[in-house]
Amino acid sequence: ELLREFLGAPGDTIECPTEAQRELFGPTRRRVPEMMDLKNPILLGPAWILKLFTDRLCHLPWHVSLLGPVSYALAWLVQADSARVHWTNKVTWKGRRV
Repeated sequence: ELLREFLGAPGDTIECPTEAQRELFGPTRRRVPEMMDLKNPILLGPAWILKLFTDRLCHLPWHVSLLGPVSYALAWLVQADSARVHWTNKVTWKGRRV
């Protein structure tokens, strides 16, 4: 309850603090934006969906679009490995522990 009082409820309406948010949401928005709003549809989905959409607009072949998730998966693996190394305190640089 203290956290909700300090941060506010996710459904509260607030004024958009930046010009980019005003462009997307209008003058006000929810404190925590919804990913899917059927009354006010905007593109806030995963990056790969945006890549797929732009690939179709540029008339790129399907095999180019289908390779998109591979790069995202590889990036996720690198991030997961980095998180594991930091979590276990085994970070080294030039053979020395950091």
